[in-house]
Amino acid sequence: MNEHIKPPGGTPYAQELPHNIEAEQGLLGAILVSDRNGAFHAVSGIVSAEHFFDPLHGAVFDAIEATIRGGRTATAVTLKSQFDDYPPIVDGLTVAQYLGRLAASATTTANAKDYARTVYDYFTRRRIIEIAEAMRASAYSAPVDFPPLEQIDEAEAQLDALRLKERNEREAMIVADAMDEAIELANRSHMSGAGLAGLSTGIASLDAKTGGLAPSDMIILGGRPGMGKTALATTIAANVARSGQSVGFFSLEMSRSQVAARILASETAISSDAQRRGDFNEDGMRRLMSTRDTFRSGQVQLFIDDTGGLTLPQLATKARRLMRAKRLGLIVVDYLQLMGATRRGNNSNRVQDLTEITTGLKTLAKELNVPVIALSQLNRDVERRTDKRPQLADLRESGSIEQDADVVMFCYREEYYLAQQVPGPEDVATWNANMARAAGVAEVIIAKHRHGPTGTVELGFDGPRTLFTDRGA
Repeated sequence: MNEHIKPPGGTPYAQELPHNIEAEQGLLGAILVSDRNGAFHAVSGIVSAEHFFDPLHGAVFDAIEATIRGGRTATAVTLKSQFDDYPPIVDGLTVAQYLGRLAASATTTANAKDYARTVYDYFTRRRIIEIAEAMRASAYSAPVDFPPLEQIDEAEAQLDALRLKERNEREAMIVADAMDEAIELANRSHMSGAGLAGLSTGIASLDAKTGGLAPSDMIILGGRPGMGKTALATTIAANVARSGQSVGFFSLEMSRSQVAARILASETAISSDAQRRGDFNEDGMRRLMSTRDTFRSGQVQLFIDDTGGLTLPQLATKARRLMRAKRLGLIVVDYLQLMGATRRGNNSNRVQDLTEITTGLKTLAKELNVPVIALSQLNRDVERRTDKRPQLADLRESGSIEQDADVVMFCYREEYYLAQQVPGPEDVATWNANMARAAGVAEVIIAKHRHGPTGTVELGFDGPRTLFTDRGA
């Protein structure tokens, strides 16, 4: 006998885990009586068999789906044969009779979506309880070498997966409604007068080429060591934060104090090295303190997380937490190759790990609807070429970075490579001329742009201040 079921019109079900038997019955009845099972097609993107509390209801939904996928109409009659071996439900009521009662008691199909959402909501509550009980049991019985923080991370990952699953349960949208969303974005750009599709980087010439940092985009910022990719990332992060948007900066390479020192350098013209050595006067200290006070105010929201070896699930959990608390406008990850592998042991493959990371970051950008800037090292092939400007091919040994990215930008500074040369006596004049031309100049090479043109933008670069600006600014 199925203890979960109460036949339509029967006695109330004694409550256990959160559930709504009436909503499950109403949903199944609506599907069975709707014209050509139209109610099923309306709710199939919301619920599946696993979401039903009563196992028989889940089995009935499964049978309905199989029948419809087979090209037939699901009714109490066409489903009967699939339940001939089922025992009576209660008081001799067979499943076939029960299906007939479900269909007979369905007075309308208009509420099918409401029933489906109710069924899914109760399923979500039950999963929350399961996760909480598993966490409680784990806290009691966990081995000594299983750190509590890992237990917390594990529970948060399960809750985040549940949240993500619910957000991904999106129904297909008619194209005209999708056009409404696109027109709204276009209108915002038009009304801004700046021609931006997203956040301003604070660097006008870069905005003019890219249209800004678009929501849900993953932007790869690549470069060899010394090219200034972290400096460009901190410049953009500080500019976005000053514009009133919250920024989450995940620094896997530098400590938070080192990142902060770079931002102080760009704001005060007191280099990170001078700060470290205390090489500044009282006026310099006042400038440092004043900048600190500006960034401490509620108007500038830049959050630095310097946890080393973050895995994708850990980073996603932290980003979601910041989003809930601070409504993030931008996420920066410095840098991809330092992120920890999710998989462990001999089966771990770094290319596969990076593929999982970049795909996950793109998913996170879409989920939170914010741009994600992810920094990336390049392979050494760059150094072997005469022209050392990076190319997309320099990413291709690093998993699916190029494929997953909406925008790929490279930092390149000719001045860096010229400074490493030792010219012969006959080449000194040419070398000096080249150094004068390249001094303080950086190129941002836009090698891929899913929504717009590619090309190169020349920026000014102040090395001591680790600051990128428009040329001549």
